[in-house]
Amino acid sequence: MRCPHCQNKVPKDATSCPACATSIDDAATRRLGAGGRQQGESAGAGAPHAPRSNTTSSFDSIDDARFVPGTMLSERYRIVGLLGKGGMGEVYRADDLKLGQPVALKFLPDHLLKDAAAVARFHREVRVARRVSHKNVCRVYDIGEVDGHHFLSMEYIKGEELSSFMRRIGRLPNDKAIQIARQMCAGLAAAHDVGVLHRDLKPSNVMIDEDGNARITDFGLAGLSEDFNQEEMGAGTPAYMSPEQLERQAVTVRSDIYSLGLVLYELFTGSRAFEAATLGELLRLRRSDTTPTTPSDIVKDIDPVIERVIDRCLQKNPAQRPASALQVAAALPGGDPIAAALAAGETPSPEMVAATPRQGALRPVIALAMFVSLLFGLALVAWFAPQVELYGFLPLEKSPEVLRERAREVIHKLGSDGPATDEMQSFEHHTAPLQYMARTDQRPNRWEDLRDGQPTPLEFWYRRSPDYFSGFDYFRNSWTNPPPTISGMAGVRLDPRGRLLSFYAVPPQVDLVTSRDKEVSGSGFQVPGQAAGQSPASNVQSPDNDFKKSAMANPPSAIIPDWSIAFNEAGMNIADFKPAASQWAPLYMNDSRLAWEGVYPDQQNIPIRVEAASYRGHPVSFEIVNPWDKPERQNPAKFPAAIKALITLLVSVFVLVLIGSVLLAIKNFRLGRGDRKGALRLAFFIFSLTMISRLFTAHHAPVIDEFFTLLNGLQDAVFAGGFFWVLYVALEPFVRKRWPNRIVSWARLLAGDFRDPMVGRDVLMGAVFGIGITLWQLFFHSARRWMGDATLTPVPEPNIWNLGMGRFVGAVAEQLTTPLLNSFEFLFFILLLALLFRRDWLAFIGGWVMFTAGLAFLGGNTAFSWIGAAVAAGITTFVLYRYGILVMLSALLYLHLYLEFPATTQITAWYATGFLLNLILLIALAFYAFHASLAGQRVFGGKLLQE
Repeated sequence: MRCPHCQNKVPKDATSCPACATSIDDAATRRLGAGGRQQGESAGAGAPHAPRSNTTSSFDSIDDARFVPGTMLSERYRIVGLLGKGGMGEVYRADDLKLGQPVALKFLPDHLLKDAAAVARFHREVRVARRVSHKNVCRVYDIGEVDGHHFLSMEYIKGEELSSFMRRIGRLPNDKAIQIARQMCAGLAAAHDVGVLHRDLKPSNVMIDEDGNARITDFGLAGLSEDFNQEEMGAGTPAYMSPEQLERQAVTVRSDIYSLGLVLYELFTGSRAFEAATLGELLRLRRSDTTPTTPSDIVKDIDPVIERVIDRCLQKNPAQRPASALQVAAALPGGDPIAAALAAGETPSPEMVAATPRQGALRPVIALAMFVSLLFGLALVAWFAPQVELYGFLPLEKSPEVLRERAREVIHKLGSDGPATDEMQSFEHHTAPLQYMARTDQRPNRWEDLRDGQPTPLEFWYRRSPDYFSGFDYFRNSWTNPPPTISGMAGVRLDPRGRLLSFYAVPPQVDLVTSRDKEVSGSGFQVPGQAAGQSPASNVQSPDNDFKKSAMANPPSAIIPDWSIAFNEAGMNIADFKPAASQWAPLYMNDSRLAWEGVYPDQQNIPIRVEAASYRGHPVSFEIVNPWDKPERQNPAKFPAAIKALITLLVSVFVLVLIGSVLLAIKNFRLGRGDRKGALRLAFFIFSLTMISRLFTAHHAPVIDEFFTLLNGLQDAVFAGGFFWVLYVALEPFVRKRWPNRIVSWARLLAGDFRDPMVGRDVLMGAVFGIGITLWQLFFHSARRWMGDATLTPVPEPNIWNLGMGRFVGAVAEQLTTPLLNSFEFLFFILLLALLFRRDWLAFIGGWVMFTAGLAFLGGNTAFSWIGAAVAAGITTFVLYRYGILVMLSALLYLHLYLEFPATTQITAWYATGFLLNLILLIALAFYAFHASLAGQRVFGGKLLQE
């Protein structure tokens, strides 16, 4: 080709003539005249719209330009040619000789050089535009000055303005218009995300580059919302200004959305929304109640969805417009807010994640198959669990109520029959008997011996007190909490058949022999049943003063209780035991200690010791000492080095996570990146659940400590809610930025959209996976027993037994909070691995390995435990990777059914009540999920069989 100015030959790919430096693209543009620019031509990014004329002189760019081609500026930029002029300046094409790339230089007009406000706006354009970095926005590089002329350097884009593009080809094809619309939304969203408002969005400020992509230019009127004064509120192009701009009111993101709607109107119809012959008429038109012609009146076959999007953008009330440009992109046909946000290089907001296209409804046949499979799986769990779980091997015919009456009877027979102002009871299981049997007995059916109740890994304990119990731990009252230190306290431990295992009775604090002539009530001890100020000797008729009667009538060393009574209550005959020297000292004051050695009546191969102590002829301690029992008061439990290291690691990780989460939460909160509404809802849910659990599980008494019980419960609830809030605000934005598709259904659930089909689908799918994991663990445990695994013991779960509504509520709370915490911990751990490895699949493999190791370690660290853990962890990891957080959470929720409640098919068993109530709740949840996943489809409408 030849230069249009000097007619010299120009290389094929050159953009300017090597002889005269005339811009080839600019010259071609000049030849077009009023015809506009051709696609693929050079254009300066951010170039003001140059007035068109019918002249074709190739010297226009020289005659009208401040700088002629070839001029060197700042010893760096070589002018190639003038690209355009406008009210806000001139734009030149130049070559950056230092970087070896073409750039566009925008100069402030001469008449504005002394205008301080214009110069300030010019500098603001650079300051503002440099904050926006996106592929659909023209990049601004720097600002400079030459001989008093201010200029900025920006990206040079080969292409043409959208306005000339549409004038040249007319209305764009629908798919191309949607593509350009989405790209404009993405670029505008990138500006809004850093707080920048464009305020002058119009077709002439949108470039179509050589690849056909839209690029937003000209941030001459842009700025941060807080930077605008009252006079600048109305700046812009009247034909594309929002109503609030015309009225010089505050501008917001929705002001740009209005301008975007006007551009979309023109893009999809080929006509301007508002046309007038003069500026005055245009302003009167805009300020009136006149609305644009409906797009469908101009283009008959326009997509109704597009028409609704434009109509929403052009609402006069800003509150009725879309809240963001990404919501506009999502509302366009085939729109996906997550894809739009990711295309914009931004983090999708929680609202955008929740606003993804309404999909996820299951076909009726699939939903019904999943629901029926779930019911069948629950039935299998109820049948299978007792064959694996510990409670399935124990004689549990007696209910807690029966055992409680039995405990009262034992205490009465052993002579401790004082008043019972308060009492408490519970079950407690121990793994030591199981470990002993595994070491000493290799028979395949050795666990069947547990059905006799001797030995027993499960004990029922009962305590009574003449005063109210008020413990150190207000929510975990146990055999030793609160400590048995009040005179008159008594307690027994029974096996499941009601046989005595241990007994204690706290003797009087004041020695009754040495105080027989003294008033003991003033010393802080009052004999049970004694009136205030009454002599101890005057109350000998009360059965509550057995200690005192014996002390008055007999010397201390002459009183020996009839220990055969205690042996009988333990289901043993004292004649079958031989006396031995006492070795185990009781906690309480005593004047007689005896011991015997023998075996369990039902288990002749297990040797036992019986230790007993009395005070003034009354039993104060009776204990069956098993071979696996250790003197814990004398030799505190010592943890292996590996356990200590693990505990240290866990505590350190928790502290680091807590500190790091607080710092990240503060940062995200200040930047407005966290899902505050979602975090608040989650925190309130956790707070309420924890508070309810504490109220039901606490041991209440009408004493001052009840206030501290409430206060401690409130503290626990506030900490739990606050911890989840901090964790969620700190880490959720990173998950939403990297894996938004994995939290769509969770975001909808958290937003309160309980009837969304995707929420129902994920809950139902997670339930099926959870029961599948449960059945795998039960089956694998049975397979290990069938293969003769000598290390196998019955699973000691569940660790919470249904002893009334309080424990049931506590178990349900545990069932809800544990999966929630575990799900987010696992997701955030994988996120950290993803940031470290830079590959999602590597992160999930690493998470699977770590999850497997943790489960295997808890399972005994054997080859079998590694196999079982690998499968369970693999399914859980796959669920999270493939389906997201809500499916995993639902899976863990249903998995905890058999971990928290003793599953059984014997619905008349006393322990079946909690399981059945929980089962009803889970089935109801599954039915809700099944119904929601159908999205209104009929199940039995004739189509089911066809499918």
